[in-house]
Amino acid sequence: MTVRPQDAAPADETLKTPRAMGLVVHMRSAGRRMMLACVLGASSLSVGMAQAADIQPQDGQWQSRIKVESVTGCAPEMRAEIEADATANGGASRFIAFSQPLQAADLDRLVDTEMNWERIDANRWVGKIRESDSTFLGRVESRIDSVLSVYSASSIAQQVDLQLSLPPLVARQMGSDEQCQMHLKIQHDRIGE
Repeated sequence: MTVRPQDAAPADETLKTPRAMGLVVHMRSAGRRMMLACVLGASSLSVGMAQAADIQPQDGQWQSRIKVESVTGCAPEMRAEIEADATANGGASRFIAFSQPLQAADLDRLVDTEMNWERIDANRWVGKIRESDSTFLGRVESRIDSVLSVYSASSIAQQVDLQLSLPPLVARQMGSDEQCQMHLKIQHDRIGE
């Protein structure tokens, strides 16, 4: 290590010995490392705090608007029924009281179904439903995956992917593919007390 005079030039003459100068350089170097560690620690702490700072939705009347983004592989009648249901169910409002902090059961009341929710980040939740039924024509399986994001105390957005797997004979009879997939966007807004 090279010691520059400007780095280790104390006013006190007793600190000009090589051993004392090495100690001063070591202390300054340790101070820089400590300061760097504090800066890095503070930045990681602020990131951690941001992740932990969930937005608390307000209690009140909430309304959901459903938009069918895409439907693939489904029979035309199924698509028409899905879009009609989305139109009929969108716009109705209901009172929701949220737990503090926000809990998975609150999300079930908001989306009006029971899902297996997992918090994946600050203000972001993933919900899943898996169902399987055996029929005499084969197995019918459905899976629903949802990502819910809390944007403010009065605005929550949700993206939903639904997949329905049908037995070949049932799919042919319905005029559908064996895999029917839908993508929905749902906007939940607080509209009043």
